[in-house]
Amino acid sequence: MKTKNEGKKGMSFREHLSTITIIAGLASIIFIESIFLDTFISISTLLIIMGVTSLFITTILFILKPHSFTSIGDGIETLIFNFVGMGSLCCLLFLWINFNYTDKVRRVKQYEIVQVVGLESRRFINGKRHYGVRVKIGPSTKKVYVQTRYISKVENAKNVDMSIEKGYFNFDVIKARSLR
Repeated sequence: MKTKNEGKKGMSFREHLSTITIIAGLASIIFIESIFLDTFISISTLLIIMGVTSLFITTILFILKPHSFTSIGDGIETLIFNFVGMGSLCCLLFLWINFNYTDKVRRVKQYEIVQVVGLESRRFINGKRHYGVRVKIGPSTKKVYVQTRYISKVENAKNVDMSIEKGYFNFDVIKARSLR
């Protein structure tokens, strides 16, 4: 009597694709974070993109191969893999297009600093110190990193001047920032 896995050699194409997609999705989260800091896109927008992408791809897979989903667990597992893998890749593509295809018309806007984030928020980008500040943008706040040598300059600043361009999907992209 043959068992379920007898006669199979290795993983199926779908299992290989799932593994590659999940690794690529997790790796893309690093790039998403770096681009996300320079745009005015909310996290909820990115989560909606990830959710819609995963539902769409899982539905397509179910329509094409309904026999591969033998239980609800298979569907949930596929949904989670697609959320992390393909959803992250779609978010990266969305952010990259919005960031790189701007209207090239720079507008300088001044934003009030609401809070200076402490020293634990200091980052080194290209060997230079960047300190985090929270600025008020409409009804919400956004964390923005500004480059300076001294934290006292950040603590004494009242405003941040930002050069902003409109992105491809009409979300603002920060191209330069300075303290005032």
